[in-house]
Amino acid sequence: MIIRNARLFWSAALVVGAGCTSDTAEEKSAVEEPVTTEDPMLEPDSGPAGPDVEVGAIVITELMPNVKSSAIDWLELQNVSGDKIQLEGCILRDDGDEQFTIARPLTLAPGARAVLASAADDADGAPAALAKPAYVFAAGEFQLAAPGPDQVVLECRGVVVDRVAYAAYAPGPATEARGLQLDPAFFDAKKNDAASAWCYASLPVLTEEFLYHGDHVASPGVENPACTVLAYGYNDQADVLVDGIDLEQTMKVVERDFGSLTTTSMMTIWAIRDQVMTPEVAQRIAELYLANIGDIYEADNAGRAYDGNFGVWHFAWSIANLYRNGNDAVRARLQLAYDDALTRPETLKRFKLIAIDHVRGDTMLMGDIHEVGRAYALGHIVAPGNPRYLQSIEDYMP
Repeated sequence: MIIRNARLFWSAALVVGAGCTSDTAEEKSAVEEPVTTEDPMLEPDSGPAGPDVEVGAIVITELMPNVKSSAIDWLELQNVSGDKIQLEGCILRDDGDEQFTIARPLTLAPGARAVLASAADDADGAPAALAKPAYVFAAGEFQLAAPGPDQVVLECRGVVVDRVAYAAYAPGPATEARGLQLDPAFFDAKKNDAASAWCYASLPVLTEEFLYHGDHVASPGVENPACTVLAYGYNDQADVLVDGIDLEQTMKVVERDFGSLTTTSMMTIWAIRDQVMTPEVAQRIAELYLANIGDIYEADNAGRAYDGNFGVWHFAWSIANLYRNGNDAVRARLQLAYDDALTRPETLKRFKLIAIDHVRGDTMLMGDIHEVGRAYALGHIVAPGNPRYLQSIEDYMP
């Protein structure tokens, strides 16, 4: 299975890869004796190698490439067959000379997962499957390269059971330690060949369940969350332009929203952040941003579930897209606001990582994103003659 790119996910567009430095093997301590696991579904002392393993019986379900010499790289395997499978003697190899052999009994029960890592993670808060991996391989023998390309081949007794190749590992600016995951709906030797079956672990938004060490996001040893496809997320401005948009009337909606500052006052600006701006409208937006961004942290949430962290995240994201989509004249009007917006993600108590991704990511995330965003845009953008949107400012019902 070769991963090249994929559909838009909440985490990012999937562009995967890896690469490593020559000193990695020396700086990482090789573990002579593999660490055992207490997972009852794993049976590490179950005896000698069993019968041949069928193609697709074990699936590679998650990867964490080696992003720096001090990092731990790991991969996750899952038994998707109905039989116990003995992995002793199986080989994990890449597209070069690196490989290691599972040198002791390690049996996976049906449905069981095993995390194989270059070291045990002894830091506080490490997921159980990394604190005590099912198997530890020597870093000098095998690495998942970042930024790629690289591949992982699982071969058992002459049978290539599964293979994952990634062209590039580039999870975005928020964190370099982000799991590359297979969607649970594609845990199959054929289905997992689709690039759209893979995604980066979603950055924390509604939950921090898969966040550890402050900036690591992955799900080692537990069920992968489904890859969340963004219904209205795009990377091309041409895909998000609103026919007939009236910026002047829409800015009147914006000004009404800022009449009494709340944590969502900026959301109409967010809804038009990818439209073609005039320098004059860009100037008004920049002035609203600079006058209000500091107060949004403690603003009234108007009875909604969105706090000041949400508001600052979306306002900074709006300015970033407006600036990067704009021409030179628009950028000149937005420059001070943009310079400030770049610094805001680190000030957030919540949503910091995803805000970094949206404000400073190499690829802009545009569009209404999801159904809630689409409904908001339809009710706040004025586009006379376009029946989906408001026809005039008089139609606006705050």
